[in-house]
Amino acid sequence: MVAPAIQAQQIARDVQAQIGLIAAALSAHSFRGVNVRTGAGAEDWAAEVAQQVLELRDISSRVAVLTYQLARWLQTGYTLGDTGATTGTELVELWISETLNAIGLPSANGVLGEEIRAALRNSTPEALPALADRVATFERELAYARGEVGIDPWNWDFLDKNGSTKIADLLREHALRSAREQLKRVTDLSPEDLDRITAGADSRGAGLADALVMQGGRAIPVNTSLADTRVVYYARGTSSNPCHFCAMLASRGPVYKAGTNITYSALAQEVRSYHDNCHCFPIFSFSDDTELPVQNQFFEQNWGTVTEDYAGREKLNAWRRWLDANKRANGGALKFQ
Repeated sequence: MVAPAIQAQQIARDVQAQIGLIAAALSAHSFRGVNVRTGAGAEDWAAEVAQQVLELRDISSRVAVLTYQLARWLQTGYTLGDTGATTGTELVELWISETLNAIGLPSANGVLGEEIRAALRNSTPEALPALADRVATFERELAYARGEVGIDPWNWDFLDKNGSTKIADLLREHALRSAREQLKRVTDLSPEDLDRITAGADSRGAGLADALVMQGGRAIPVNTSLADTRVVYYARGTSSNPCHFCAMLASRGPVYKAGTNITYSALAQEVRSYHDNCHCFPIFSFSDDTELPVQNQFFEQNWGTVTEDYAGREKLNAWRRWLDANKRANGGALKFQ
């Protein structure tokens, strides 16, 4: 059975994925005012989305910090840094409250309403589960989590947000660079061409907004774990339907700190390497006998068999073909069997 500490991280991953998708939906809504031919409206779009990214990334960061603290306490009896909670019951309540506040963002947003909810339903092949129900079930499972909360001192260093101006520049360049190049190549621009190029720019901007928001919930625990002596291992956590690259990283299983010269760059391949629209997450365990989620076990068990007859890049190509066949056989979603 997957430990409650890992379950908390899985739930937090889905919550943060939802926050990222909200950023993408808001970006797509605002992009309607952008003319990719002239660049008109791009400045206003990027400035608006940059501010939304900062606000949503703060929420993602808070969820990540409390999740790390809860998982750590569940496995060691100690949080990292003072949460203000003195008992396990209080710490669980803090995590529940922060998580439910984040989950409630779509219904609380009065600007886009149904449009955001539709984006959350339709923007990814994996339907995000009923998060509030999962949190309620998890809260009941944590009824046993009592006792005092020990504290290991820590000054949480929240992610450097770079400022809205820098984020706006990133968004504008990422969204419009390819569009500008395509427009130069098209000599006889039809309305259909313009719609296609605009849709591509819209999608790239939304993908980056999603990634920038989720960066808040990823970078903080990764940076923290490097100095946290109670971390036993880390692993790549994935969504239920990841791409072949992310599934390959997850197949590597747990990477133990003991006897390993772990550096920031070493963490990059397993838990810091993300692409736009990626909803993977870092898993940290504070116990060496913790069972990883079912998808990690599935990938770890099958990687060797699937790729044993290949070398170099062909290993990853064989892995991709095998995963694609699994998805086609199961209606587009991976079946862990």
